[in-house]
Amino acid sequence: MKQICIGFVALLLFGGVELCAASPLDEVNVKVERIDKRIENGDKTLPSLETSYDFKDTTEGVPPKMSFFFDIETKKLLACFVWVGHETWSRKFAYYFDDREELMKYMEIIPPPNLGVSPSRKAIIYGEKGKVLWENHGGHPRQEPEMIKALYQALQKAGDEFASP
Repeated sequence: MKQICIGFVALLLFGGVELCAASPLDEVNVKVERIDKRIENGDKTLPSLETSYDFKDTTEGVPPKMSFFFDIETKKLLACFVWVGHETWSRKFAYYFDDREELMKYMEIIPPPNLGVSPSRKAIIYGEKGKVLWENHGGHPRQEPEMIKALYQALQKAGDEFASP
């Protein structure tokens, strides 16, 4: 009965999207999906801070590009995407943070060489206090989450200082 009531309330409030998460793993995936949808839809309450390398004479590689997506009100980091590539490969690294700026999901996405094939994804999903809930990665994030957060905070602080009168 409780499940039906929650489902009905979700139907009324969220236009048919069922938000009943069965486990902490499902909760993380629901939160990540919401962040991705906001980014895809150009949500104005989720601005981004962008930075990239510019190797002026590079012909073989794609210099790293980093995008930090943050909540406009709290300025808390919600996601960071890093794209990098070379002549024969490319890769996207994705960090997703909860409302306490704790890492909840890390992914490495390798686009397929052929259209129509799903990208290869390696992931680590974290729970409370950084406990690994699930992984198919077999390692650690390319850069530690603390480094990603520190870089965002430094760029955000600098941007705010330049923007002030």
